[in-house]
Amino acid sequence: MKAALKKLAGARGFTLAETLICILILLMVAGIVGGAIPAASKALTKAVDASNAQVLLSTAITVIRNELSTATNVEVSSDGSYVTYNSGTTGSPSMICKQDGKVEIWTWYGYEITRNAETKEPANPSATRPVVSDQAVTKNLYLDYSKFVEGNGSIELQGLAVMMKSMVAEDKKVAGRDSMLIRLVAVMPTEEP
Repeated sequence: MKAALKKLAGARGFTLAETLICILILLMVAGIVGGAIPAASKALTKAVDASNAQVLLSTAITVIRNELSTATNVEVSSDGSYVTYNSGTTGSPSMICKQDGKVEIWTWYGYEITRNAETKEPANPSATRPVVSDQAVTKNLYLDYSKFVEGNGSIELQGLAVMMKSMVAEDKKVAGRDSMLIRLVAVMPTEEP
């Protein structure tokens, strides 16, 4: 035991300068790693949002296509902001519209759509449901579209997009389709001359 202590007593340790250089190198490494973590976290958040946006867009396309492809009496509003129809599955009068920042499907469980007396716009549906569930929409992603356009035996939905909310700038498009054509199985009503 005494021999080991004698050996250690004669051993020389690190100088103050060597210790300070080691600490400086460790601080630089910690700074680089610490700076990379927020950047990596931001990149991960962007990737997750982009993935969620693709899922939301795909779900919305499927729901809207399923609703309208078998619908009857399909009519697009004069400004293209909504489309009314009789559901192919329930036969109930329905509408796809934007309401309070959400794309929704309105349904009336009667024989006709209730309309506002002054504006003649559809009002007071029996039930509403979002095209994509509230659980699917994240705190910063939402569904939007530009307008519906009536075609020959089809409906075109223009500007369907998943948007990302921004606190400081204009909301930006994360995923979308410029145009989506929906072929109608049932014949659309035509205007008589």
